[in-house]
Amino acid sequence: MKYVSVQIDIDDIISDLSNREKQELVDRLYEDGFTTVNYISAIQPSLNDFDSNVLKLLGNDWRLSQEDVDTILNIANKLI
Repeated sequence: MKYVSVQIDIDDIISDLSNREKQELVDRLYEDGFTTVNYISAIQPSLNDFDSNVLKLLGNDWRLSQEDVDTILNIANKLI
């Protein structure tokens, strides 16, 4: 049996994705058990400073004080 070896540069693929396609990729990675740390870097270039910093909060509530968590939840509830 013959095999074909193909080298693919992931940076080329990611840079060609639309924002919607990147979000789909992120969702898939998350569903497959990858942490936010692994996939934030994949979408980082398309985010503004605020959004990229807010993403750092995902999965990190355990590292914050209860007061910090309450403050963040209060701010988020204002937006609903």
